[in-house]
Amino acid sequence: MHISWNFLYDYIGKRRMLFWCTSIQDMENEHYARLRRTVQNILVDFANSGNEQHFYRYGQYYYLLHLLVDYFMVSDVEGTGKGETDHLVLLADYLEENYGRDVSLKEVADFLHLSVSYVSRYVKQRMGMNFVDYLYQIRLEHAVEELLYSDKGESEILKGFVI
Repeated sequence: MHISWNFLYDYIGKRRMLFWCTSIQDMENEHYARLRRTVQNILVDFANSGNEQHFYRYGQYYYLLHLLVDYFMVSDVEGTGKGETDHLVLLADYLEENYGRDVSLKEVADFLHLSVSYVSRYVKQRMGMNFVDYLYQIRLEHAVEELLYSDKGESEILKGFVI
């Protein structure tokens, strides 16, 4: 089973998600007990029925996701409120939301209210690649996800891959 990041983003409203599960430190917590039972149910169902897909198992997957989001997700990993980190978060979110169209470095710099040269250096320094390569990486990740997990054909996916 595959749950796409886009689905999680639509459901949760955040691109960055961090789940903190330390059941050893808090073994008596009811939520950890529910999490352990759900994982156990999934494993038992899988062991008894192999790779066959069952509605029960899918329900358990979504219940597991519900438990993780409601009880184990760290509430704020979107940024620290410290200028530079916020730039990185805003940049990444902007490109994630606009990767399917022609996005220029100037457009991103204007969005961030920064100079083009600063954004160019910043991306190179923080991402280890230039702006265009970073944008292509995002596009490629989305294309791979669509090829693997959607019914779209290659030509339809590549048509949306702006070059």
